Amino acid sequence: MPYRCDLRSKLGIANNSMVEARAAVHAANMGAVAERVSEGLEITLQARETGESALAELGFRRTGLAVSVTIILAMIAGLILKIREIENR
Repeated sequence: MPYRCDLRSKLGIANNSMVEARAAVHAANMGAVAERVSEGLEITLQARETGESALAELGFRRTGLAVSVTIILAMIAGLILKIREIENR
């Protein structure tokens, strides 16, 4: 799961930026707060994009699984019907 590890590290960095921004608020340094917040927001947006792409891939895989299972079940049903037909002769 490369997505999970990548997302956790990005969100950890974003959390660190949030903590640093809170510390900068107490120092009454708005420039530092804005810098830390923008860093955190950028990382959070990257993590969101990674998560959305992971969800899209999951949907694609589920669709592929449903199609393949349907085809396999149809083949099994066809084989069962063919075996019954041969046995009835």
